[in-house]
Amino acid sequence: TLYPCQIRSYAQEEDSPPKDIIVQIDQKKGVASIENRATEKKWEKKLSTTTLDITSLIYWLRNQELKVGQIFSFLLLEDTNLRPIKIEVVKKEKMGNHLAFLCSEVGSDKIKIWFSADKNRLPLRIETDITIGILTSKLVKIEDSQ
Repeated sequence: TLYPCQIRSYAQEEDSPPKDIIVQIDQKKGVASIENRATEKKWEKKLSTTTLDITSLIYWLRNQELKVGQIFSFLLLEDTNLRPIKIEVVKKEKMGNHLAFLCSEVGSDKIKIWFSADKNRLPLRIETDITIGILTSKLVKIEDSQ
């Protein structure tokens, strides 16, 4: 399956209580069961459409036949928050030695992902907007496993 069934996130920020969150997602029933183990609170949220976290969003997009102009709609799970998101395949451009598809959040620059425009659709670069700035991840080396 290309959709998450369980997501766990743990974070300890300075001067804040720890977050230890487990989310069980039932895509068929359209329900997310959320547990904050740090506060021992449990609750459920109804899901109106396919729900992904950022990791599964990247994995899901890698498995699509990307074409410029395509728009995909999801609910994005960030900690315990769900927000509607649309990702557009904006353009094909050169990134280093690779031709890449730029996928970006519609109406915002919160998420940008460049996938190689070959059969592997490797995530070459990922930019996400976070509280203190922009977090950038870049693929720097590909090793042949053979």
